[in-house]
Amino acid sequence: MGPAERYARVVVDRRRLVLLAFLVATLALGAGATAVEPDLGVADFGINSEATDAATYADESFEREERSVTLLVVRGEGSLSREPILETMDAQSSIRSHPDVSHTLSPDIETAGIGLGVMAAMAVFMISSTAMMGVVFGFLTPF
Repeated sequence: MGPAERYARVVVDRRRLVLLAFLVATLALGAGATAVEPDLGVADFGINSEATDAATYADESFEREERSVTLLVVRGEGSLSREPILETMDAQSSIRSHPDVSHTLSPDIETAGIGLGVMAAMAVFMISSTAMMGVVFGFLTPF
C-alpha cells in the first residue's frame, strides 16, 4: 500500500474527526478574515516607490466619484475603421435609449467613445482646412 492509499484510508476511517477538523479550521479562518483591514493599500506596507508616490498623489489631488462604469471594447484588426466605429456609436445610442437602462445612467454625463473623438477630430480638420482654403483663395484674410 502506497502513501496515497494510506492517507485515503486514514481519512475514510476517521472521517468524523477529519470533518470536525475542517469545520474548526473554516470557523477559525472565517473569524480571522473579519479582523483584516479592508482598505489596505500598497502604501500601508511601507513600500517606497515611484508607483506608490504616484498613487498617493492621484488620491490626494483628484476627486473621485463612486459610480459604475461599463467599458465596451472592440478588438480585432480594423477596429478603428469606419464600420466598427459606426457600430460602436449605434451601440452607445441604443444603450442610452433603452428603457431598462436609460434611467440608470447619469443624465449630465454623456456616453463617450472613440467615435466621438474621431468625429471631433474630423470637425476640427474640416473647419481648419476650410479656413485655410478660404485664405489661399482669398475669401478670408489671415489674422
